[in-house]
Amino acid sequence: MQSQETVMENIQTGAEAQTENAFAFDTTFVLFFLSMDLGQRGFFSIDGMVMAVALVAVMLMPFLLETGEEVSFGRWAAERGVIAGFGAFAGLAFSASVGTLFPQALESLPFTLLIMASMVSCFMTFASFLGFRLAR
Repeated sequence: MQSQETVMENIQTGAEAQTENAFAFDTTFVLFFLSMDLGQRGFFSIDGMVMAVALVAVMLMPFLLETGEEVSFGRWAAERGVIAGFGAFAGLAFSASVGTLFPQALESLPFTLLIMASMVSCFMTFASFLGFRLAR
């Protein structure tokens, strides 16, 4: 009876959530399209200021999530800042080209892509939380 209990004890396993580097990859697209929409709409309005606060949150908050990597906060913020700056520049260029190079109907394209990227990011985050693997 003693050996059967030890076998049962060794069979028990735990489960832990898969939180690899998916957060940084998912939120990079959200960051890019949010900064593109902010660059297109302008920074100096009420909605621009609210979107700027959301942009800073999307840019810096994923650092606090557990990714399993050791990266300094300064390097993280610099990399994400470059992505946000490139997105804002792309938004300014897109804003200048709508109506001349692109039809006026494509004016809401950055916001549409932002919504789609946010939905995919949420789905992938929930999938990584709900997907379990055996603990070692």
